[in-house]
Amino acid sequence: MYKTRFLASAAVGWALAIALLYQPVAAAPADKVSASPALRAFIDQAVAQHPRMQAAASELDRARAELDAADQPLYNPELELDYEKTDIKTQELGLKQTIDWSDKREARTQAAQARLAAASARYDAIRQAFVARLMTTLVDYQVAAEQVDLAQRRHALMSRFAEIATQRRQAGDLSQVDFDLAQLAKSEAAMQRARARSELAAKEQALNALAMSNTTAWPDLPQSLPAIGEHVDLDALVAELPVVIAARAGAEANASMTELRRRESSPDPTFGIRGGKEGEENLVGLSFSIPLFVRNSYDAEVAAARADERAAFRDAAAVERDARARLLATGRRYQAVREAWQEWQQQGESSLTRQIEVLERLWQAGELSATDYLVQLKQALDTRSGALNLENESWRAWFDWLENSGRATQWAGLPDSNEFKRNMK
Repeated sequence: MYKTRFLASAAVGWALAIALLYQPVAAAPADKVSASPALRAFIDQAVAQHPRMQAAASELDRARAELDAADQPLYNPELELDYEKTDIKTQELGLKQTIDWSDKREARTQAAQARLAAASARYDAIRQAFVARLMTTLVDYQVAAEQVDLAQRRHALMSRFAEIATQRRQAGDLSQVDFDLAQLAKSEAAMQRARARSELAAKEQALNALAMSNTTAWPDLPQSLPAIGEHVDLDALVAELPVVIAARAGAEANASMTELRRRESSPDPTFGIRGGKEGEENLVGLSFSIPLFVRNSYDAEVAAARADERAAFRDAAAVERDARARLLATGRRYQAVREAWQEWQQQGESSLTRQIEVLERLWQAGELSATDYLVQLKQALDTRSGALNLENESWRAWFDWLENSGRATQWAGLPDSNEFKRNMK
């Protein structure tokens, strides 16, 4: 996890600036900031092992099997055997075959191909969402771990404050009110440390469940927040989104189903040939049959399919509009929090430890009251905690944008979905 610490400046009459613990790191371009090998291996393992992803892979297998089934001939030949023994023994052997006259097989195959394309795109979308969720959970855990470190630091400082207050109280150099304030500050720091530890345990449990692992050695995120890039072809990006591709492919599948229903309203003829013997005479016969769609023309099925087709294309257009809106919104949100994050970085010039030591010396020298010292110290620590939350929000916004732009797996360095799917078998 990126260990940059954020703190706001706070005036104490001595123009003290409470700032970042470490020096800021400049953000790198998006194409130069990606998952490290350790992080990539962590993501790859989680995606391969999680039951949700395995279920999604099974759905893709089903769509492939349905395509194989749709590409098979519709009708098998029929073998007929007839034997009759009266005064004359009659034996016949025949073969019948129904012909797919309107090429329903082609329409079925086209519909299955479109459904496979939609299933593949849905699998990609699920994988994008899983990677983004996994990374968000990792960010939550690592920021919670940093909050525990901060809570430990706060408790140590407040314990030191209470210890010095006790010494000064015994020396008669501190009022009862200030002494009680120091004890309360120590107790509050202990409670905050307990809450931070509890939050960390919850975050670790969520990460273990999602990563399918019981390890406590988690990989680190990159040390800088990426930039989205100045020249993004929005139309091309939206067109390549898995959710958009899935919606369009689903609409194409409905269009193919409409054509299939139209062809199914055309009857298929059956041809037959038979041969045998009747007594001592040879028999040869031909047969032809065709259904008569007079009681049911199947026009209603065609009309229903056309309605489904229209609805599917309209839904696809709505999905594309929604995806575009989400992409723009998440991009703006990320830019906003990233700018705030960089602004915090630029304010960091002095060490937090040194500034806190200065505050403590001023208080021990009597140049700061216990109340002023406590207020300034808590403000510094609270600002640092808020900065950690800003870091968390920035990374969450980044992974949200990656998911909505369809680039989460690319950022993670995962293989193409088809190659990845083969590796999962």
